[in-house]
Amino acid sequence: MKSILPVLLLIAFNFSAGAQNAPFVPEELIVTANSLNFREEPNINSKKLASIPRGAKMQFLEAHDNGAFVQSDTLDVNSPWAPWYKVRYQKQTGYVFGAHVSGRYNLYFEGAYMESMPVGLHWYGVYMRDSFADETRKIEVKVVDEYNEMYGAVSKFLRTNQTDVAKFLIATAEPLKTGFSGPTGIFDVNQYYGNNTMYPGATVVLHRGYDAKNLADTLSTPAYVVSALGCVEMRDNVVMFENYRLLMFDYTEAETPVQQDITPWFKTAFLELNPTISLFWQGDLDQDGKPDAVFQDCPEEAGCRISLLLSSEAKGKDRLEKICETYFSFH
Repeated sequence: MKSILPVLLLIAFNFSAGAQNAPFVPEELIVTANSLNFREEPNINSKKLASIPRGAKMQFLEAHDNGAFVQSDTLDVNSPWAPWYKVRYQKQTGYVFGAHVSGRYNLYFEGAYMESMPVGLHWYGVYMRDSFADETRKIEVKVVDEYNEMYGAVSKFLRTNQTDVAKFLIATAEPLKTGFSGPTGIFDVNQYYGNNTMYPGATVVLHRGYDAKNLADTLSTPAYVVSALGCVEMRDNVVMFENYRLLMFDYTEAETPVQQDITPWFKTAFLELNPTISLFWQGDLDQDGKPDAVFQDCPEEAGCRISLLLSSEAKGKDRLEKICETYFSFH
């Protein structure tokens, strides 16, 4: 499978003014610094409520100023950029600087631009195992200085200790199981369906696959159907989608399928942009016996995001839950 990011730099990306929604932040955040200041207001001069130790968990409430990136110390040119997050920690509400926290799951790509490495996390890569299977490997990662022709300068990039390139990387707060993780192997998901882009009328099937090395070929596994609904019309000589929805159906447990609307996870930044959603990867990353998925969409004209949806994190009657995302920009 060819990488979708041969020359693009992955960066943290915040929506500009007028956007519909701020970047996705998981409900639970984990401290990755040795000690993190928990403040009354979103600035480094505000009253400190507590020092939160590495590994501590807190509940995310909202991103300050719609998730705008700011520099932690404007007097220090080397201080990191990140949003301020309003969180709840031990029954107190306050703010923490986003450069020093992470979600329980974090999605990366090899070769991503990266100023610093989050600490205290377990790192894994999803790789082609053979022609018809992927596998999850435990890996080591580092940030290295390399010359980038696009910018004509030396920058910092994420690299692994593996000789082959991963389909994607995962950094987690808890260990993952390694081994078989998906059915694609040498194939791109697009080769399964002819077209994996979710334009109105398109349908794809999510399935975890099975490990032919250990399981019988006749074993059936759960599968979910994802369908894109909506109308297409010409407006001012431009093709536009109307009433777009992305629905997922589980037919495995009842005659009437369980339905989940996953549209809100893929909103465009502006109403005049059409959704451009495609299935990037499918498998069973959390190894709970149910399908997981990675989707790609472009909520802004200058950038796209990759989102990880896990079955083990789903709530109530839902079958999948969005757990993390990452952005890449075209400039």
